[in-house]
Amino acid sequence: MSTSSDTTLSNRYHGGWVTYFVVIHLLGLTGLGYLISHAAWISTWGIAAFAVVYYFLCHLAITIEAHRYYAHRSFEAPAWFHYVMVCLFSGVMQGPIIWWAGKHLHHHAESDKPGADPHTPRDGFWHAHCLWLMKHRGLAMPPPRYQAAFRRDQFAPGRWQSTYYWPLSLLMAFGVPTAVGLLVGDPLGGFLIGGCLRLVVQYHCTWVVNSLGHYWGEREHESSATNQIGVFGKVLAVLTVGESNHSGHHGQPGSYRIGRAPGQWDPGARVLEWLAHLGVCRQLNTRVSTSA
Repeated sequence: MSTSSDTTLSNRYHGGWVTYFVVIHLLGLTGLGYLISHAAWISTWGIAAFAVVYYFLCHLAITIEAHRYYAHRSFEAPAWFHYVMVCLFSGVMQGPIIWWAGKHLHHHAESDKPGADPHTPRDGFWHAHCLWLMKHRGLAMPPPRYQAAFRRDQFAPGRWQSTYYWPLSLLMAFGVPTAVGLLVGDPLGGFLIGGCLRLVVQYHCTWVVNSLGHYWGEREHESSATNQIGVFGKVLAVLTVGESNHSGHHGQPGSYRIGRAPGQWDPGARVLEWLAHLGVCRQLNTRVSTSA
C-alpha cells in the first residue's frame, strides 16, 4: 500500500491492483468451474467444506479483529489471541490490518460525504463496492490522525502483520488451502476452490457492506438499533458473518454488538461473549466512541 495520505493522491487507477483483481476473479471463476466439473470427487466436497469453514473463520477475523478491535476497540484480549486473529485476517488479503482499520475510521469520520468518504456509494455504486480499491487514492494510507492510536503497544500484533503482510497473506490465503488439498490428494482443487474461489466470494461479501449496505441501511435502519429487519438484511447478515446492521453500527460504533435487533445474526458478538465467559476476552462494551 502507498504511504502517502489519500487526500493528496488522484483517482487514477493503479495498474498493478487492477491486474490483480482481474486475475483473481478469473482464477475464482476457474475454481467454480473446477468445483462443478469435479463434483463427483469426494476430495472436492471435502475441499468445499473446508472452504466454507475457512471463509467463516477468516470473516470472523474481519469483523472481530479488524473491525471491532482495531477500528473501534470494543473489547480487550491477550496478545496471543490477536496474533491468531491477524493471521486469519491475512487470509482475506484485504490489506495490512492497520491500513484497513485506518480506512474504516476515516469512513466513519466522513461517512457518505462525496469525495471525502473513501468508499461512499454517493460517488457511485461500483466505486463503493470495489473500484475505490483499484485507485491510488483508495490504496494510500489514511491520514495520520486515523493511524496514531496504532502506535500503542497493544497494537503490536497488527504492526507485525503489517510488516510481514505479503508472506503472511500468501501463506494464509493460498498456502493453507493448497496444503489442505494436498492432504486429500487434490492440491489444485485446494488452491482453486479453497483459495481463489473462496477469496473472490469473500471479497464481494465484504464489499457489499460499503455498497448495498449503505443504500439499504440508510432506508431501513437509519440509526435505529431495534427495528426488525427484512429478508435482505438476514441474507446480508449471513454473507457478511454478522455485519448487516451497518447504519445501526454507525450510530453506536463502539459497541461489540453490531446485530442488536431481533433477527440480526451476529456470530462475532456471540463468539466474543463465549470467549469472555472463558476468560479470554474482557471489557466488552457498548461505547459510542469511534476512536481506538
